[in-house]
Amino acid sequence: MNFEESLQNEMPVSYSNMLSGKTLAPLNNVAKSGRFDAFEQAYDSYHKRLESERRNFNNSLSQIIGRRDARVREENDADRRRREKAEHCRFVCIEWIKTLAFNIPTIFLFVVSLILLSSPETILEHIHFGWIIGVYVTAFFLSMVVGGVVVGKSNHYGDSYEFVKQRCAIMIAVAFAFIVLMGLGLGLAPTSLLYGV
Repeated sequence: MNFEESLQNEMPVSYSNMLSGKTLAPLNNVAKSGRFDAFEQAYDSYHKRLESERRNFNNSLSQIIGRRDARVREENDADRRRREKAEHCRFVCIEWIKTLAFNIPTIFLFVVSLILLSSPETILEHIHFGWIIGVYVTAFFLSMVVGGVVVGKSNHYGDSYEFVKQRCAIMIAVAFAFIVLMGLGLGLAPTSLLYGV
């Protein structure tokens, strides 16, 4: 027995079957190349799906960004409206304080006129009626002049122009009221109080 025969006797059965050609081939089917147009169609549909997904993702992202920007704009607008409202309230309060301060002299003379009309003896016992007439006539003309000058010289396009007109109108109306009340108070006062007789 030679070396080749002794080696064949000692080898396992699977190897001897392989050597003799009795073992089945591992791949029964022979690979065939597919059609190129099927591959091309699958490739195109894959890329179309990817493009569609990309568009959907970008559209979703654009909507998210748009909603966020709209929310930020609304918050900024709300903050701006709150600031404008607070500034407007502060502006109105300051203008009303100015109106009251501007009209203190005419309001004071109006109150004195009411006292003169209701109880003339409290004033005429201490002050001569000539001084009262002089002060009231002077204050009346000063109110007219100051009201006209302030309205004429103020900025007609400013925010406070309406308040300027308002405070001047109040001053002129109160001046008319106190001059009328002063006239009535002195006219209705007893002559003994006026002339000290």
